[in-house]
Amino acid sequence: MIVSKTIIKNNMQSGMSPAEAFAAANRQLCEQNDANMFVTAWMCMFEISTGKTIYVNAGHNPPVVQQNGEYRYMKNKSGFILAGMDMTMYKEYEFVLDDGDALYLYTDGVTESENIAHEIFGEERLLKTLADGGGLTVKSMVNRLAGSVQYEYVNGRNSLIIRKNI
Repeated sequence: MIVSKTIIKNNMQSGMSPAEAFAAANRQLCEQNDANMFVTAWMCMFEISTGKTIYVNAGHNPPVVQQNGEYRYMKNKSGFILAGMDMTMYKEYEFVLDDGDALYLYTDGVTESENIAHEIFGEERLLKTLADGGGLTVKSMVNRLAGSVQYEYVNGRNSLIIRKNI
């Protein structure tokens, strides 16, 4: 994951578009990938003055968008994972974030956290946790979400445990 992040960052800093950066990173990650490892990634470029947001998705979970107090999963178009097939091309998509809107990215380690009874935290619980914390600062919202997963799935009444970490 760290290698992928570094390659994508370097590609973007060299002037590539998001789709080009993902395609080039994918080719590099496919080289000598004998362990068949892969990574999912979601990246966007946000223009502050207009709210225009251009994104690329390589098999990652769809972000949560908050608009007008409503939290919903973004209707996300996804490309193939990184390091899966060396000639994969990625496509850019765009949307607009207005003043007061928010975009929440998360890993599957949140939604797939599992307790001892094999119940997962889940996508609906993620939406509810975010909605119940409406109006919080970004740091407070992250702490609220991490605390919710930690409390409910680690220190809960039934000695619950997390299978994956966020």
